[in-house]
Amino acid sequence: MFTLILALFACKKADEPVWVQFNEDVSLEVEITASEELGAPVTADVFSSSGEELVAVIVVDPGSGPVGTDHRVEVDVGDDYDEVVGRVLLTTDSGDRGVEEHELDRDSADDGYWWRVLTSGGAEGEERTDTFSVQLFTDENED
Repeated sequence: MFTLILALFACKKADEPVWVQFNEDVSLEVEITASEELGAPVTADVFSSSGEELVAVIVVDPGSGPVGTDHRVEVDVGDDYDEVVGRVLLTTDSGDRGVEEHELDRDSADDGYWWRVLTSGGAEGEERTDTFSVQLFTDENED
């Protein structure tokens, strides 16, 4: 009986994904401003771990705005890689306010489209530059 329980745990463990970063490090800056005016979207290309292949594009819209602004984060993974990428993680670094990780959601109709809306926090009138970094992951257990 004990052997059967161990075997069940071993099977469960093998089924769990083992996430490996698929892209080189990439980040972009989002300005938190005292002005009510919203800025143009900011974008960055996301390359493979070697830096040789364009894998995706990240867009944050708007690229600047006051505290309380909803920023739509979109990662569009290229058709050649949309089935390889199984997880997208966004890290936001707000300086003294800290670092947070956010899982992006995969679109139900487009395997390569990942998104999330983040609302900038802080005190009214606060100004700072937040750094958004994106990591794409592949499950090394997948073929």
